[in-house]
Amino acid sequence: MPKLGEKSLVVNGSPRSTTSEGKSKKASGHLGRIGRLGRFIEGPRPITDVVAFLRKYMVMPNELYIVVAAWIIAAWLSEVWDRFPHLAITSPLKRCGKTTLLKLLKWLTPNPCLTPNASAAAIYRLIESKDPKPTFLLDESQSINFEGSEAALVKRELFNSGIDRDAVVLRCQGNDHEVVELSLYSPKVLALIGDLDDTLADRCLPVRLRRKAESESAEEYRDRVVQVDGEKINKNIQEWVETNRATVTTTYDTLPRLKLINDRLAELLLPLQAVLKVMGADEAVTVIETFARTLDKELNDSNNATEDISLLRAIHDIFNDTNADFIPTKKIIVRLCKREEETWHEYGNTKKPITAHRIGHLLRAYGITSGHSHNKKERGYCRAAFEETWATYTPPSSHETSETSKVSQASGEVN
Repeated sequence: MPKLGEKSLVVNGSPRSTTSEGKSKKASGHLGRIGRLGRFIEGPRPITDVVAFLRKYMVMPNELYIVVAAWIIAAWLSEVWDRFPHLAITSPLKRCGKTTLLKLLKWLTPNPCLTPNASAAAIYRLIESKDPKPTFLLDESQSINFEGSEAALVKRELFNSGIDRDAVVLRCQGNDHEVVELSLYSPKVLALIGDLDDTLADRCLPVRLRRKAESESAEEYRDRVVQVDGEKINKNIQEWVETNRATVTTTYDTLPRLKLINDRLAELLLPLQAVLKVMGADEAVTVIETFARTLDKELNDSNNATEDISLLRAIHDIFNDTNADFIPTKKIIVRLCKREEETWHEYGNTKKPITAHRIGHLLRAYGITSGHSHNKKERGYCRAAFEETWATYTPPSSHETSETSKVSQASGEVN
């Protein structure tokens, strides 16, 4: 491991040569991975040691070393942030390194609690009892997705709220049943096979792992060996945090958010940005910003693919194709079913056309309801009811821009 402030990279007590002779040798394993990101981790900063520590034992996409390292350091300053994101460590199948990463985090985070299972009560009681706030490292977290489980539902509610510094639960305590507030706020890491539900995932920074390729390597994890380096880095982090707490606080309070579609993501990344800016790790800040924009686009594309957004876009196209101000629901269904690239004609488990009831259910969440035509003979939807929702949730579609010029219908209604 490199010592704090050293630029040579040390592994098993032997520094890696940075001479031209050393550079001529083909880098492999974690040494090569460190070298490819060396410009981000050189210098007397905790980020140097944390990234090297992670790279020694883990194979991840390059940007994730910076994301996870910045998150670790920011976790020591949780009382500074208004909101602090969870980490979601996921993989498509087992043996991708999730538990190894949790074990590495155990040596670097404040008051770590590594466990495969904890009740909601145990979580908020532990939060109240520890200073600094404990870091929950929750392995095998796929159980939190169980539908129909009250325990899973309660924990999802806890984690959904637990990114907010002011989040509390109310509980009765003692023989007099005194109502007390118990904090839900602390750093949390969830590791699982598969994905979290959308609501909880929206409060997490994703750390997506995969199995190592044959050409990739990392050192084997040995608890007592790793502990020595981990405890040294932990001490360095704490020293840096105590020295720079006030500066980080001021930086956080004045730091502008990234301009992203997802406002929550922009806010949740502020702690990581603030820490890296105070360290002067400008190129690492750039990595975080690139990570953010890539994730923002991915999340936006995913949101546009949801059933309700797809319906809004399809109805937008239908109104533009007809140049109508009102369309009866039955005509909307006919036109939806003609969109053969979509599934409205074979909808749901029944594989029958989507119904008026289902359309109404999907649109009701946006405050859009059906009404009567001017002659009161048919029920349907007015263009005006969609305008604000379209502007907010659906960008202009290519279909709209290419087809609108072809529309020449004079009537304001489709009959």
